[in-house]
Amino acid sequence: MIKVDFRGDWKDFLETDLAAYDLRYDPSQSLEENTARYLNAKRRVPRNAVRAIHESKELRIPEHHDGDYSLLKRLMIEGGDLKPYLSRDIQKKRADESDQLLDAWGIQHLHFKPEGTDWVLFAKITDSDIFVLQALQHGRGFPAPWVNTLLLQIVHDNWPEAAGGKVVGPPGESLTAREMTALRGKMNANFATATLDGSVYPAPGGGITAFGRCFSDVCDGDKIFGYLAFWQRLVEANEARFREALNILLREELSIKMMFASDECWLYEPTKRTRLSVTPCQ
Repeated sequence: MIKVDFRGDWKDFLETDLAAYDLRYDPSQSLEENTARYLNAKRRVPRNAVRAIHESKELRIPEHHDGDYSLLKRLMIEGGDLKPYLSRDIQKKRADESDQLLDAWGIQHLHFKPEGTDWVLFAKITDSDIFVLQALQHGRGFPAPWVNTLLLQIVHDNWPEAAGGKVVGPPGESLTAREMTALRGKMNANFATATLDGSVYPAPGGGITAFGRCFSDVCDGDKIFGYLAFWQRLVEANEARFREALNILLREELSIKMMFASDECWLYEPTKRTRLSVTPCQ
């Protein structure tokens, strides 16, 4: 008999790793729902990493934040912790809530100081780069920053290869800022945004589902559970080979676990503390 429960192993990992985002596993929700919360938080909170910084030609920093930006810029380049500068949701331990600007256009906002500022800096953040777009006042003026197509235009004009999600053929939608705010905020709707040269971006951040989750998180969650099911079937079907490789007799209990760390996972036999030389996740 072989003991395998890779869904349980994934749950154990979530119960531990959610704490890195100031979250707890919610037993009232399904494993799939907790996975979506985890993936959302992981996407909203960039890991500490050295990054190349790129500034748009349109970037204008308010004079009273020049010094703050210099410090923040150094933090970005040196791979420091950006969490204190992110959305106030993060500070309030709500990293699992949706950031619709990030979900729709792949753009984050950062405050110039950890305590929060009226002006915020908009940027597109990857594991290796930060593309700094523009500074705008937080929640003031119209259009609101969260639906200001200027931000998407800046990404397109400066780094079209980093914008992502451009389509050819369908036209952009003629929507006012108020209509975009209503569609995104009240209906979790996606809309195609056209830049000045006619390029169209439906949802370069991944898009928002009807129930308010980022579509890319939903897809990534499906992939995770697909991997877990595939490898559980494979391990159960090859019990004899695992016993032979580990020198575990038929009368002895054989347990195979799946271990996770960051973006890596592997198979592990806990009794002999043996990491198995297979690669379950690509």
